[in-house]
Amino acid sequence: MSAVRVVPARPDDARAISELECRPENRAFIRGHSEAEHRARMVDPTVRYLRIEDDAGNFVGFVLVTELDHRERSARLLRIVMDAPGRGLGRPAMAAVCELVFQEWSLGRFWLDVFEDNTRARHVYESLGFRATGYTYQPRLPRGDAGTAPLMRMELWAGK
Repeated sequence: MSAVRVVPARPDDARAISELECRPENRAFIRGHSEAEHRARMVDPTVRYLRIEDDAGNFVGFVLVTELDHRERSARLLRIVMDAPGRGLGRPAMAAVCELVFQEWSLGRFWLDVFEDNTRARHVYESLGFRATGYTYQPRLPRGDAGTAPLMRMELWAGK
């Protein structure tokens, strides 16, 4: 399996992030944003964009962490998007993000919402120790694939 690393994204990554996010195959689970929207969000102190690189330093995906709150010691994984799912890079990338959240940022809780029918993502999260804690809400708009599955809340706590 190839190694991956996560590093802070740069403003010039916003275009690749937007293009990856807006691909037709990602519409089932992600609402895409423009390059300008990503650039604007990159300056928010409660947001971290992370670039996922393969062992050759190539951009292979990104992570968007929001609601970063050092007082509450919590952050939300808003999304992780891989350039080519199925290559075995998503789980190591997510493990690297968890290490960053708990070791480097010293947070105690990392949480996310995932569509109940996104079995690939749920499997990765569960393999890293995330546990379902209930449902958050039924999306008000259908997804890009017209799916209407509810969002499931999953959480991971430091030391678990």
